Amino acid sequence: RPPLYYCEDFLTEEECDAIVRLVHASAPHSLGHANQAKLRIDIDANDTFLAPAEASVLRAVERRIAALTGVPGHCGEMPWAVHFTPAAAREGEENAREQPEDRMTLGLHVDTNNCRLKRWVTFIIYLHTTEPELGGHTVFPLALKCGSDEPKGQKFRKLHNAASLLTSSSVHHTGQASNPLLAEDVHEASRLLLAHAERIAAAAAGPGQGRMYFDPGGAGLAVSPAKGSCVAFFTRSLVSGGAIDPRSWHGGAAVGCIGAAVAAAADRSAGVCAEKWTLQKFREAPEAALRECCIESFARRHSGLQPCSGGGVRFEVDETPVCLKATASPGAANPASASPPPAAVGRTAHAGRRRGGSLP
Repeated sequence: RPPLYYCEDFLTEEECDAIVRLVHASAPHSLGHANQAKLRIDIDANDTFLAPAEASVLRAVERRIAALTGVPGHCGEMPWAVHFTPAAAREGEENAREQPEDRMTLGLHVDTNNCRLKRWVTFIIYLHTTEPELGGHTVFPLALKCGSDEPKGQKFRKLHNAASLLTSSSVHHTGQASNPLLAEDVHEASRLLLAHAERIAAAAAGPGQGRMYFDPGGAGLAVSPAKGSCVAFFTRSLVSGGAIDPRSWHGGAAVGCIGAAVAAAADRSAGVCAEKWTLQKFREAPEAALRECCIESFARRHSGLQPCSGGGVRFEVDETPVCLKATASPGAANPASASPPPAAVGRTAHAGRRRGGSLP
């Protein structure tokens, strides 16, 4: 838990570059690095300023997601959101990104945040590669590794209880927990969850870490951004009875520079800074479906990704730890170019699944 899938090759490099160019063209004055923690730019395939080739890229991705979930897109959903996160630390800062206390400054949340209670699955697509030691991980502080048992001990019971308390208190973002009208145990639950996420983010950015880091204590996952890859996870699913899954709390770690002390330990050059680009889609239950059942019932019936073809790509879901493959359909054109690139056929991506029909 939560049901979570990872695909290494969800988009081609050309598709990623096309989306980033689209954002630069639509919001050229919004991407300044100074004094910006994170920027969000909404884009829609139906926007009138989009050229047909640009709109086709977004529509291809929409078809892939609709095919994987078995639920077509609809007008009740938010548009695509591109998030740009610049480096939080600057060249010359001796200890940039060394201290874990400043990695989760954007907080943690569940995707029913902002009163979007009909959301049940989210797709985060990475448009740019950020090296693990430079941060930018998507951190799931309570995720369990595939096939693992619930961690034992008071520490993990407290963490799980903290996450459950926040959602039962209608707190869907740790920033909301600072409300002085809330009880002290809610404030403490937020601090506890954030502290654990900080530790995971710090460990995941350590020397020699790979793209996917699991906390050796048993609870916690951090995914490092790799261009074209995608992580899809369920906020509501069969394993949570359709309710908001407390294990779906997550957040983005800060992106930074390599300071001199970190560089010496990692045998890297100091002053290297990074940035993070993601394309996100929050899937919501259609209003027509909710006339027949509640959101919990809908989520229980749509709690996994399915083998399919969509948007010029075939997807296969395996039951092994490496379980999601995306392969370009024979003869399908690459939406980001006039003709398919030579490497299109046979393009593969792997993903891990967790218990309950999900990923690592």
